Amino acid sequence: MSKTVGLRDELYEKLAQQAKAQTTTIEAVIENMTQEVEAAHVMSAIARLRAKGVLAPREPAAAMEFKRIKIIGKPISETIIEERR
Repeated sequence: MSKTVGLRDELYEKLAQQAKAQTTTIEAVIENMTQEVEAAHVMSAIARLRAKGVLAPREPAAAMEFKRIKIIGKPISETIIEERR
């Protein structure tokens, strides 16, 4: 679906220059700007929720440690391959 939007000549020229500098289209520039604005709104909403105490600060995820285990018999990958046959 496409729509026609009226822009002032000055604004269109700014968008065209920005698109040329980024080697992209005016449509892509507008889409990127829209995404940036949406991201800013989300970050602002999260900050307001944290300020009110409704949302706890995000804790960094702890790194998972894996322990190597010894398996008696053949590896599972070989068993799976045999079952597929």
